[in-house]
Amino acid sequence: MKPVTAAALFAGLLALTLAAYAPVFHAGFVWDDDAWLTGNPAIADPGGLHTLWTSVPRMQYYPLTFTSFWIEYRLWGLEPLGYHLVNVFLHACNAFLLGLVLRTLKIPGAFWAAALFAVHPVHVESVAWVTERKNVLSGLFFLGSALAYLEFAATKRRGLYAAALALFACALLAKTAAATLPLALAIVIAWRRWPPAAREFAPLAPFFALAAILGSITVALEKGMVGIVGSDFGFDTSQRLLIACRALLFYPYKLLVPYPLIFNYPRFDVESTSPAALWPLVAMMLAVIGLILLWRRGGRGIASGVLVYAVTIFPALGFFDVYAFRFSFVADHFQYLASIGILVLIPAAGLWLLDRIGERWKSAARALGAAGIAGLALLTWNQAGAYRDEATLWRDTLRKNPDSWIAHHNLATLRSRSGDLPGAIAEFDEALRCKPMSAESFTGRGYAYGKEGRIDKALGDLDRAIELDPTFPQAYLNRGELLLAAGRFEDAIADLDRFLANNPGYAIAYRNRAMARMQLGQARGALDDLSSAIQLDPKSAELYTRRGAVQLRLGRSDAALQDFDAAIRLDPKLAATYLLRGGLYKRLDGNSVRACADWQQACNLGDCRMHETECKR
Repeated sequence: MKPVTAAALFAGLLALTLAAYAPVFHAGFVWDDDAWLTGNPAIADPGGLHTLWTSVPRMQYYPLTFTSFWIEYRLWGLEPLGYHLVNVFLHACNAFLLGLVLRTLKIPGAFWAAALFAVHPVHVESVAWVTERKNVLSGLFFLGSALAYLEFAATKRRGLYAAALALFACALLAKTAAATLPLALAIVIAWRRWPPAAREFAPLAPFFALAAILGSITVALEKGMVGIVGSDFGFDTSQRLLIACRALLFYPYKLLVPYPLIFNYPRFDVESTSPAALWPLVAMMLAVIGLILLWRRGGRGIASGVLVYAVTIFPALGFFDVYAFRFSFVADHFQYLASIGILVLIPAAGLWLLDRIGERWKSAARALGAAGIAGLALLTWNQAGAYRDEATLWRDTLRKNPDSWIAHHNLATLRSRSGDLPGAIAEFDEALRCKPMSAESFTGRGYAYGKEGRIDKALGDLDRAIELDPTFPQAYLNRGELLLAAGRFEDAIADLDRFLANNPGYAIAYRNRAMARMQLGQARGALDDLSSAIQLDPKSAELYTRRGAVQLRLGRSDAALQDFDAAIRLDPKLAATYLLRGGLYKRLDGNSVRACADWQQACNLGDCRMHETECKR
């Protein structure tokens, strides 16, 4: 391929991808983007790279993905446009690399398949969702490694082999779903020469070793997250087999019929014991028999494409517990790379058919292919609009899946945070209709009731949440806050103790426990709690102000003054700090000069109690 031709092909794919994904350039952040990016302290920390590569991760050990976020944070902070642009650009690069890989394999319609990959709407979840940077970044190195390995297989150049192995390592460090690459390459080797010699597979051994090492880390971390909500994963072997068979059939169907696409699909019912429930297993057995016959009768190309799809989607079939399975057993982003095995067959089959019906139909076939690409791009454009913000995404989900528990629950949480408490409670009601035993939804509704002042209802919901899941920490935190407001200080401390035993990094819990301890006269314990809170949140003026008040209670005037000064430096608009420091000045000076200056400032900020009583006599 000439460089100019390659450049033109890439430019065309990039333009096509940019047009299809135009709505995301006005999009913000959505679900999980806070955990992966906007609320991840290692991303904002200038020294965070060390943490990202060496410490126990917040979510998964995908340090290369987090590093990309860390670099971008230095470039454009938390401006969403930058992150969306990078995702779209990476996806266009992946489409181009796919075209190069297919051309290297001499597969007909290579760049038609690349265009299909670029605009197929099933990939919107991977491209428009910033959190799924791991998919598009891993895909870049996955396809780059495949291309380098295929060139090595043809030329035996060691540099290409080293590049392929290094790129594969990068793919795994972006997302370990790339671990299936050596299996896909083994299938390609068998397709190109059957039966293959054993020595042809030998160079893949280091690839398998890398995949096993990093894949085991991912499985261990997923088990840790799954352990928190283990009741959602209690499936026996037969149920897991049914889940896998249904998923194997679901994904190709969505590639061929990409509407509706739902952020949260209905969860498969695997409890039914009727014979009709076994149809996915029967269909899969027939498919396996058909593939064997196809391979034996010379249809190795089609069989290989299906096998590449199957091995690439395998990690998401339910044999390994994945945290997202508590919401649904399938998701569009699971098949980002696996879709290649099926999409490749579509233009190849079209060109095979065209060769048999004659030259005169080629122009019409090209026009039909272009219309198909345009239609898919339009569907992608429409689906990308759902990612404008989190509320829009959940409303789009509920329009297509009204029984989505996670959509109702998260929409309720958004409404609760915005102050729409009646709307939040109504959504939590819907969430509990969909999942009546949800400790999370009882906790959320209890919190909303508490904010409305309906303490009895709030405590009832939180008690129910803890009854359903005695290990759920948020219920203890929320109930502790309510008990504090209700004056039940010892009970509040007991709940906050339970929360902090497993969540020692939460400043608000230490603050609330300090408030309860102060009410019980436990000033020294309150001081320790506020010091712990300040270590976790050193930029909170409120925490310094509260600790200064405790220092005053303990007679530590100098320490109190230092805390009040620190609070004012952090937030010069907090009236309570000036009130308290003014009182300390009054005690230290024996007159009201400095005290009245602080009380005047407090009055300017809306609290004139001390100014009017002490300074206007």
